[in-house]
Amino acid sequence: LERIDPRGPSDRPSNFASSTAPDGATPGMQNSRHAPDTTPPRPTFAEQVDSTTAEVVFGEPVRAESITPDAFAFDAATVTQATLRADSIARLSLSTSPTATILKVTDVRDLVDNRLDQATLPFARRPAPGALVVNEILFDPLADDFDDRPNQVEYVELTNLTDSPLTANGLVLTDRPAEDGAADTLRVGRRRVVSPGSFVVVAAAPEGPTPVPQSQLAAAFPEAPLTPDSVAYLPVEANQLGLRNDGDLVRVHRRDGTVLSAVDYSPDWHAPGLAEAKGTALERISPTGDPEAPENWTSSTAPGGGTPGAPNAVSLPPSDEAPETTSLRIEPDPFSIERDGATRIRYTFDDVPNLVRVRIYDARGREVWSEEARLTGRSGEIVWDGRNDAGERVRIGPYVVLVEAVRAEAGTITRLKKTVVVARPLN
Repeated sequence: LERIDPRGPSDRPSNFASSTAPDGATPGMQNSRHAPDTTPPRPTFAEQVDSTTAEVVFGEPVRAESITPDAFAFDAATVTQATLRADSIARLSLSTSPTATILKVTDVRDLVDNRLDQATLPFARRPAPGALVVNEILFDPLADDFDDRPNQVEYVELTNLTDSPLTANGLVLTDRPAEDGAADTLRVGRRRVVSPGSFVVVAAAPEGPTPVPQSQLAAAFPEAPLTPDSVAYLPVEANQLGLRNDGDLVRVHRRDGTVLSAVDYSPDWHAPGLAEAKGTALERISPTGDPEAPENWTSSTAPGGGTPGAPNAVSLPPSDEAPETTSLRIEPDPFSIERDGATRIRYTFDDVPNLVRVRIYDARGREVWSEEARLTGRSGEIVWDGRNDAGERVRIGPYVVLVEAVRAEAGTITRLKKTVVVARPLN
């Protein structure tokens, strides 16, 4: 055994290694494994653990006495206490819940006294419900060892709907509970930062936990931008994900059990007329629309069958922020099923209603589709896929959208009306 760094600690296994000298040892000479550490410690990951606690991970063990409140700075929160645990993780107590997206670290020293002057890194916030949502599901992958194509793998994609980086650490997936209330639980979280608007992909990994560019997921979807910088890749053992082909509940939890997103998917959500659903992912049309509405999901139109780590092939463009006053917006308009997949109906009221109903009528005044909206406040969104209540495509032409907001306490009904045109592509 040879010492690696003469200044390093004598009681750390990491500072010793087997000699690589041809004779097996170097008595009276410089060790073959001689490699003094001259690099200061670097923070590699920072996250919010709970409302007033954060953790900072360093790439090597650091001196406990250098972990002080003054060594860490946020824009809008003060570090009141800092302690070292597990040699390389600083645990910080904060004066208030952090809103910053950047953390500055100064004057931290490693075990051989190399000093970090200053470093900044993204601060990954703890996701709130609705911030990190299920966006795409491939439950029936195409896997044929004799078709000269890389086998697909099951995956669940999440997307960050906020303007802040979020942490993927501690994420848990569960499925539909059994009669006794127990559900299969899969702990998938890792120390990964999910940038605003970017993606988390939980995927079966028959090859083991390799980096995402070398994964089976990347082999099956070569057009997807699957790089460590663009996607938080969370591989799991191939037999653990277990997405049912006949539909199931997918729930995403934080480490404290809070449900962030839930989708009770069904194979019936695939596009009518799709010749073969195997190998085609279900994609969410509007990330901000109702996750349980079948009309907000459809089959991916991507050539490879899915878009893991990339915007959905059928995704509607982002909508502007809701206006302050009562309004009804429909976009895109005109729209076509072939080109757009669906249209987004967004409404805003001056007060929070008890119930919102959406009804759509054809040019002759006949009701073709209706929906009761889930209430999330004075604003909301419903997606219409250009089909009637029986699931049949409606004819091209103008349709009247009527949105009614009922306020039981005041005994009032507010009605908003607008026309939308269902079209067909010219080619």
